[in-house]
Amino acid sequence: MEKLTGVVRNNPTRNLPDGTIMSFEGARLPSLPREGFFEIPDLSSFEGICLAVCSSTQDTTFVHGSAALVGPGIAITAKHVIQSLQQTAEWRDGARSLFLISGRPDGLIRWGATRIEMLHESDIAIVSVKLTTDFPKDRTIKVCEVSARVPSLNEIICLAGFRAAATKFTTSPEQTKISLNLYTSTGSVKTVYEAGRDRVMLPSPCFEVETKTLLGMSGGPVFDHQGRVIGVISTGYDEGPSYVSLLWPFLHTPLISEWPEGLTSQPMSLVERANANLAFIEGANRVEKQIMTETGKFAVRLL
Repeated sequence: MEKLTGVVRNNPTRNLPDGTIMSFEGARLPSLPREGFFEIPDLSSFEGICLAVCSSTQDTTFVHGSAALVGPGIAITAKHVIQSLQQTAEWRDGARSLFLISGRPDGLIRWGATRIEMLHESDIAIVSVKLTTDFPKDRTIKVCEVSARVPSLNEIICLAGFRAAATKFTTSPEQTKISLNLYTSTGSVKTVYEAGRDRVMLPSPCFEVETKTLLGMSGGPVFDHQGRVIGVISTGYDEGPSYVSLLWPFLHTPLISEWPEGLTSQPMSLVERANANLAFIEGANRVEKQIMTETGKFAVRLL
């Protein structure tokens, strides 16, 4: 079994010498796996862009789902993944903290959550994060390349996410050990719901994929045939199908990120971040900016 380790730091950027250059690079899935459901033995194969969503109390760590890193200090996941955490008594009492972990070839990367934004009328949540382990040796953080496109019917799509070996793990002041498996599930698009599938679980634009997902993969990145992220896993069944919430309706949502310190001074949408070279979005100019409708809800439209 592969073992990745990392040392938790409060602010690893303070350990960098003056003049250090930090780089952020867009990453795509190099090629889609063959159709089917597979375990990926190399936890670092996604170069840190696929994350496990975790929380911890003083003596216990829990794994809730998966997420994707889409920009410096910005991760996306399924809203119901965060809601399951917020419903716990420890969270309400301030005794449980949220963090995300991923694998890189040179070790484990841990992100501490600083802010959560639950997007209305959707199953998407935005988590602002800060790095809480040492920088990778090459001083480079990979983030997902995102696409504003809607997939075509029968297009082959890849879903990725983690599943924990147990529901909880013992935590000590010296160390925390978490056992995770990384999976991909590849299949074809069967239905696109441009206005949402229903008003409760999938109220925003989404699509159905003929493939299975497991508990724990919710919130993980979904890649189109070009290897760019177009959505997150919302729900699925052991024998399929699975459902994906699309990202394009939310690309103009203002987001607050607090890491790296001083990089942004005000809320910026992913489109604005892409224009400032802080995110990588293909087709962002096809998304018309949000407008307020007569019902008081925000709406966007693909041009």
